[in-house]
Amino acid sequence: GRRRVGPQEVARFFRVLAKHLEEPVVVTLTGAAAGSAWGHVRASVDIDFGIEPKREREGSWERIEEAVRKTSLATNITAQFSRDIERWGMISIGDYRRHTLPYRTFGPVEVRLLSPAHWAIGKLNRYLEQDAADLRAVFRRKKPDLARTLHLWGTALRASPPSSSSFEFRR
Repeated sequence: GRRRVGPQEVARFFRVLAKHLEEPVVVTLTGAAAGSAWGHVRASVDIDFGIEPKREREGSWERIEEAVRKTSLATNITAQFSRDIERWGMISIGDYRRHTLPYRTFGPVEVRLLSPAHWAIGKLNRYLEQDAADLRAVFRRKKPDLARTLHLWGTALRASPPSSSSFEFRR
C-alpha cells in the first residue's frame, strides 16, 4: 500500500523529484503537506501541489509529468498535481502565485507555500472534519490577520460560481 506522508516524506519526495528533472520548476505545496510545513503535522496519504517550469520549453509539461510519475513510483507516494491549482475547487483561490512564500529548494525544485489564508480556501472548499482541524491548528500557529483573511475569503466567494460548495463555504 501507499505510505503515510509527513514532513520527512515530503522532503524525500522533492529530493527524488530533483534527480528526475532536467529543468527548474516552481512547486506550490498545498493540502496536508503544506499544513505540515506550517507546523501542523498530520500525515496524509498523498502530496498535493502545483508545478510549473520556470522557463517554458517545448515538451516541458511532458517531462515534468514523467519526472513526477517516476518519483511517485520510487517513493511510493501518490502525487496530486497540476499546472494550475486555482481550478481544484469550486471556490476560487484567485492569483495564488502572488501569495506564496519560499519554503525549501531541492536542486532545480523550488518549493513554495501558499499563504495560510489562501491555503485555507482549499481546506474550506472541502471542509471535512480533518480539514477543519488542519485549519484551526495552522491558524493558531501562524496567526494570520483575521480582517485580511475574511476579506480574501469574501473576495474568493464572490469570484466563484454559485454552487453547493459556495453555500458550505459561506456557512
